[in-house]
Amino acid sequence: MILNILQKYGWKTFLILVLFFVGRWSIRLVIRKVSQVNQEHIKKHLNRNLTRRAKTIENIIGLMARIVLYTIIFLMILDLFNVKIGPLLAGAGIVGLAVGLGAQRLLQNFFAGFFILIDDQFDVGDEVEINGNRGVVMKMSIHSTVLKSKDKRIIYLPNGSINAVTNFSQGTQKSSETKKDSSH
Repeated sequence: MILNILQKYGWKTFLILVLFFVGRWSIRLVIRKVSQVNQEHIKKHLNRNLTRRAKTIENIIGLMARIVLYTIIFLMILDLFNVKIGPLLAGAGIVGLAVGLGAQRLLQNFFAGFFILIDDQFDVGDEVEINGNRGVVMKMSIHSTVLKSKDKRIIYLPNGSINAVTNFSQGTQKSSETKKDSSH
């Protein structure tokens, strides 16, 4: 049976396997390069919070690339066995749209969190005011940000709801770094 499958689908199977392994190798290579760039950036700025941010970005890029690769491989395998993928893609598009609309808030939080990390708006330990809530950033994730106010309240903010950020720590760090640089 396996011999018949190999005889019938041999080259296509071989190409799918090559695409799979070359794709995984390429993803690892890209993530390694992104990691190297991130490490150089971290060394230049000497900021421990950048390490966590860089790792989060690397994980997101890797996850998205693997999802794309596995989807392509899956569709190629279905095509190999003469499964009509057109109706399947149309159905998946409709299901994806329904899930996207149902999870709209979750996706909004995810993308907002991703851009907060990329834009370096604030780090853990920074004193910030977000949408009128002032406190120290205790935790950051792709989904939400947690602040601790001066009166010890813990404030959970979904990243998708963050409209305005004032960072009181970034300006003071930069001015103290400038003073150190000018004294040497």
